[in-house]
Amino acid sequence: CSTSGPIFIIGTAGAIMLGNKIAGALILLCHILGALINGFLYRGKKGDTPLQPPETKNKSSDNILSESMAQATLSMLAVGGYICVFNVLIDAAVNLNIISAMTTLVPFAPDAATEALLCGIIEMTRGCALLKYAGLTKPMTYSLAGAIISFGGLSVLFQTITFLGKCKIKTGTVLLQKLTQSIITFILCFALFSIFKI
Repeated sequence: CSTSGPIFIIGTAGAIMLGNKIAGALILLCHILGALINGFLYRGKKGDTPLQPPETKNKSSDNILSESMAQATLSMLAVGGYICVFNVLIDAAVNLNIISAMTTLVPFAPDAATEALLCGIIEMTRGCALLKYAGLTKPMTYSLAGAIISFGGLSVLFQTITFLGKCKIKTGTVLLQKLTQSIITFILCFALFSIFKI
């Protein structure tokens, strides 16, 4: 399981995108609880072979700081690169009317809501930003925001695989666990926001 940071959920998603920082704080609570419950579901059983970290070579202490800085910079560039690439993919899908064509596959939901969800599946920040204009009830809007954030989008999935690929973690396993985390968070959010009208 993985989690987004409180600054993004409360500040960016809650206060700016959804216009409600209290809702952002409750989404954060459900997001963390969803990750904990999901982690419990996929916990290791007795006798499971633990994942082995990738082998590292012994390096002299002379270059540790400079090499760490270089690796940190490359990591930030990789994360930013994935975000840019997946936002460009969304723009291409919108301009080619692929997203609008896919919204017709879900006739029971408003087109704007389906578009927000589809964009969120690709890149979570874009999906959360579009939810404000989706024309849904507040509990549903906040619950979908929690689900999108917990899934993280394909952008976060590729970021995860990039950094954990050397640990021999399968992409399908990560995708399944992110999906269940997303569903759990949605259920928690919907229950919470149905009780507390914010």
